[in-house]
Amino acid sequence: ASKHHAYKLTQGAIGSGNSYTENDLGSASLYVYIGDNQAESRPVHFGMINNWRLNNGARMIAVDPRLTVTASKADEWFAIRNGTDMALGLGLIHHILASDLHDKAFCDGFVEGWERWRDYIFEQGYSPQWAQEATGIEASRIEALAEEIATADGCVIFAGRGINQHTNGTQTNRILLFLAAITGNYGRR
Repeated sequence: ASKHHAYKLTQGAIGSGNSYTENDLGSASLYVYIGDNQAESRPVHFGMINNWRLNNGARMIAVDPRLTVTASKADEWFAIRNGTDMALGLGLIHHILASDLHDKAFCDGFVEGWERWRDYIFEQGYSPQWAQEATGIEASRIEALAEEIATADGCVIFAGRGINQHTNGTQTNRILLFLAAITGNYGRR
C-alpha cells in the first residue's frame, strides 16, 4: 500500500501509466532496480525488460543488500545497507540539483514547488557524502549514478517490495518519484 499512497500524494492518482511494451518501458536507455528482485518476483516482466535492454544496449543497475538474480544480471550492483534507500535517493537528488543536471523545463512546467524542495535538501545537507555514511555506498558511486540517471535517454526506476514493505516505504517511494520527475523521466515513454 505504501507505493499507492506515494502515487496518490505525489501525483494525485495511483499508478505509473507505463506498459510493458517495447515502445514504452522497452525504450529506455537505463533501468535502475531499487529493492526490486524482479527476476524472481515477476520473471515474465523481467525477461521482457532484460531482452529489450540487451537488444538496445541499455544499462541495468541493481540496488539491493543481496546479490539477487536481478543484481546478478545487472551491469552494476550497489550493495546498499538495509533500510537506507531513502538516503540514497536524497543523495542522488542532491547531486543532480547541485550539479544543475535536472530537467529545468520539466521542473518549471510540471513539478510544483521543486525549488523549495531543492532548498530544503541543500539545507539538510543530504549530499552524496552524507548518503555514503548511511548507505555504505561510496559518494563517488552515488554521484556517478545520479549523473547517469539525469543524462539517460529514458530511465526507468523500479522499486519493489524492498521499498514498499519498509516502515518508511511511502516516503521513500515519494523521493524516487521526485527523482524521476526532476530528471524528466516522469510521464514519458
